[in-house]
Amino acid sequence: MGFITDHSSDTDVISIGDGTVVKMAGGSFGMHAIVEYDYEGTTFYAVYAHLSAYDKKLEIGKKIKKGQRIGKMGGSGKKK
Repeated sequence: MGFITDHSSDTDVISIGDGTVVKMAGGSFGMHAIVEYDYEGTTFYAVYAHLSAYDKKLEIGKKIKKGQRIGKMGGSGKKK
């Protein structure tokens, strides 16, 4: 499940829960981060795509908290 929204690049993108950053890259999703989450014993991943910038504290392998900023919303990559 996912959604694409069109907001200002000043809008913060925040984590939906406590998790671990497993990827930070570019490509058709533009600048994006993938975060691994565990919910009641089930592992799932969220892709935060089309970012204009990463938060300075974001690093692969680093734990993040619910509500922590991942980056800034943007229009990088291919949106359809």
